[in-house]
Amino acid sequence: MSDNPAESAATMETDGDTLSAVLDKKNEQVPHEVLAAENLENSRIRYSVKVPSEAFAEKVDEVLKDLKGQVQVKGFRKGKAPMNLVRNQYIKHAREDAIRKIVPRLAELTAEEKGVEVLAQPVFEGWEEDADKNPVLKIVLEVRPEINITDETLKDIKIEVTESPVTDEVVEKQLQQIRESNATFEAIEGAVFAEGDGLTYSAEATENGRRLPNFSATEKYSQTVARELPEAVVKALVGKAKEDVVTVQGIELPPDPTTGLSATADFKVTIHEIKKRVLPELDDEFAKDVSEEFETLADLKAKVRENLTAREEERRRTETLNALFAVLRERLDFEIPFTLVERLANNSIGRMERQLNQYGLSLRRMGRDYVENYLTHAETEARVEAQNLLIVDQVGRFLGVEATDEAVDAEIARIAELQGRKPLAIRATLEKERRLDEFKAELRVKAINDKLISLAQITVVERKEEQEEQPAE
Repeated sequence: MSDNPAESAATMETDGDTLSAVLDKKNEQVPHEVLAAENLENSRIRYSVKVPSEAFAEKVDEVLKDLKGQVQVKGFRKGKAPMNLVRNQYIKHAREDAIRKIVPRLAELTAEEKGVEVLAQPVFEGWEEDADKNPVLKIVLEVRPEINITDETLKDIKIEVTESPVTDEVVEKQLQQIRESNATFEAIEGAVFAEGDGLTYSAEATENGRRLPNFSATEKYSQTVARELPEAVVKALVGKAKEDVVTVQGIELPPDPTTGLSATADFKVTIHEIKKRVLPELDDEFAKDVSEEFETLADLKAKVRENLTAREEERRRTETLNALFAVLRERLDFEIPFTLVERLANNSIGRMERQLNQYGLSLRRMGRDYVENYLTHAETEARVEAQNLLIVDQVGRFLGVEATDEAVDAEIARIAELQGRKPLAIRATLEKERRLDEFKAELRVKAINDKLISLAQITVVERKEEQEEQPAE
């Protein structure tokens, strides 16, 4: 049964009988005794659970009773055979079926008794009878690992974080990028090609006389020639004019994504037309063209500064949390559940696959070495993410941080204001899409992260331009 109230209500309304059966099964008490617990790797525990023979016999009788109405024994109509004949013929099947049916509930009861939180479906490893004919089941549970957070754990966390001040120079650089993205291209008689120009061209790429269609084109117009033709070919085009023909031999092409094989090709490129990039003037009219929300260039500059500042704050927060959790991972030693890592890795792989699909590609076509390297990277990143998720939750429990109703209402109100909608409409959407619990969980994580940042001793240093961007939070 879902914890989501909207989902539970829908279930009760549409299928009351089924819900009653589920509740009965959920509350079923199976007599048992946990004989032993064996810790396994990846935060798993193997439990040996004994069921008294009398209780097990009752479960077998229930299975046989259900089976009696479904099977046909020779000499009798379906469902009319005496119970003793059904028992004699199907006792082995009934015992196995009874075991299978009680395993999920036994796993729940064992977890409750031992005070562990189960993260995945239980794994049933088989059963045998002891000397007194009591079944003893082997059940493996993957559980939330014990993470011992103390005051010492969160004490003296010292990290260094970089900052990139949003200066006038940075704002002007961003404005120039916006200006360049709004450039137009105009054909000019007598012009010669320079990198960045628009170009209409035909290209013939061949390998040992065989045409390579992926690198060939006929009267194609492009404003990004450098992305479409090899670097050596683009350099050979520089300074050439309309109707000029450029030939470059022995160009090494990138490996084929399917086979991983490389090729060497000869290129022949004919220039049909050259268009020069024309940049707009940085004035009030330009600002209006960028967006209707701007009346003047000063308005555009203010918005650029605001966006850059928000981006820098988010980058610095991400870097801060990455450094914080690196320290906590170093201080805390615990098993990482395999299922959680697998789920996170699969999510990452799925996102990558969807991105590739947008370009007509897939991981299967990217070559064995690329795929193997990516899968290894995805698993490594998933292990770190799993550790972070488990740590942040345990820190929240230790500090008693929760997403209060007031915090939820405040965040919904903030989102509503940004979107120009009513808070009730935002809440209704979250409830309809059954995302309110997820929304609360995200708020809780943010509150925990805010608390961790407040506890850390942070030294801020100027960020060098060559430093790479930190991964997103």
